[in-house]
Amino acid sequence: MQYFWEAGLTRPTHRVHMPSKRSAIPLLAALCLLFLAPAFLAQAREFGYEALEEPSLEEFSGPKTRYFASADFFLPGSAANGLEADAAKAAPYSRVETGPGVGLRAGALYRLTQSLGFGASLGHLRGPDSQVLLEAPGGLAAGERTSAFTRALLETRYEFPLGERWSARLGAGFGYAWASTQESCSGTLAASCTAARSASWGGLSWEAGPALVLRLGRAELTLGARYASFPRFKGSPTMSEFKWNAPGLLLGIEF
Repeated sequence: MQYFWEAGLTRPTHRVHMPSKRSAIPLLAALCLLFLAPAFLAQAREFGYEALEEPSLEEFSGPKTRYFASADFFLPGSAANGLEADAAKAAPYSRVETGPGVGLRAGALYRLTQSLGFGASLGHLRGPDSQVLLEAPGGLAAGERTSAFTRALLETRYEFPLGERWSARLGAGFGYAWASTQESCSGTLAASCTAARSASWGGLSWEAGPALVLRLGRAELTLGARYASFPRFKGSPTMSEFKWNAPGLLLGIEF
């Protein structure tokens, strides 16, 4: 949001309000559960729980081509860093609040073996969106940045059976993402503040992380953690840099 600079303000001091770190607590808790659950299940198996015996190949058999869908949630991560830096240069007081990225994806997977599979997916994410507030002796301004990403990924995953219904999964995806963003503002700090600016770009995107899988007949429910990287927008004379790398969660179904 570099067009705030047109106000011609000095930069004596500034304050940038960062999103609360408490928003990461649910994600950290989920990551702990994902990593600790296999150890608990293995320990239970040592004490002789029959229900945790690994099933036979026949019990795991099914269609080699599987279809899946998931809801994706990614924290803001580094998305607002460029916007915060530009806001701090524009006014003595600035506040930037950024929400998560949320979306859906769907795809197909072919199982080469009982544990190893390869596939592809197409997904769309809305966000992360940011709200900006600037205050200075000459007035104030409120701004907004919205964004969206569409990703096409080649995916691979490997599963480790943990019991009759449970398994652990390591997954990764690599592909291309199309991105767009729009910035707008209103207020008294700059005459051109009402003008909206937009940009579109694309580039490589990837993600990786663990998951827990619950088998219910032919269907599987998945809860996983992900760390993802998205293509970078380097910024322009009128728009802020957009660089987003973030942890996230996914909740999915496969059939």
